[in-house]
Amino acid sequence: MSRNILGLHALVLHADFPANTPERAAFRAHLVNVARALREIEHTEDGEPKPDAEASAIPACLAGFKGFAPMSDAGSTH
Repeated sequence: MSRNILGLHALVLHADFPANTPERAAFRAHLVNVARALREIEHTEDGEPKPDAEASAIPACLAGFKGFAPMSDAGSTH
């Protein structure tokens, strides 16, 4: 993985735009989850892996996407 993603989480976390509509507020909340996932990916790529943190951060930002099922739910029938 390219090291150019290091620090990207901070740019996403501090994206500066007014969250003056419900959609923008929801998008900002989504960006916070994306930034958390990026930070955990950066830790892993930097040689400081936290497998549990990365494993929970990535699904947190993908949970609302149609067709995404966390690995632990892949075989679930509910």
